Amino acid sequence: ITISVAPVPPGWTLRSATIRGTDVLDAPFEVPVGSAPLPPAVITLTDRHSSLSGAIQSPGSQSASAYSVVIFAANRSQWRPGSRRVQAARAGSDSKFLLKDLPPGDYFIAALTDFETDDLLDPTFFEQLMPNALRITLGDGEQKIQNLRIGG
Repeated sequence: ITISVAPVPPGWTLRSATIRGTDVLDAPFEVPVGSAPLPPAVITLTDRHSSLSGAIQSPGSQSASAYSVVIFAANRSQWRPGSRRVQAARAGSDSKFLLKDLPPGDYFIAALTDFETDDLLDPTFFEQLMPNALRITLGDGEQKIQNLRIGG
């Protein structure tokens, strides 16, 4: 099943949708054929928005805007298509990046110049990034700054 809540009031975001103790925004939930009624769900909205921002310090004459930042959950079970725990953002001409509304948890973050959007659907891609990625923890509603230095 897919859970969605719309419209969400301005300034609010969907934090969780829990069925039988599992947040179905992060894990699939199967409904057996012929099962009725569906189990109750607890839907939680929040006005506490998390963000991860920073700047990329690139080597030599290479522009930081040539880099993108990829963040992905430390928990491999959350490396799936459509995961809200996987995001990418391109650094701006000012070398800054911003990732918004990630759920609280442990993540890896990496800066890279060459990847395709479809790579974010492939667990092998994250496995390759892990050895050189930085591990971070993001709290509920936390506004974290993490600058990234490339090379040297």
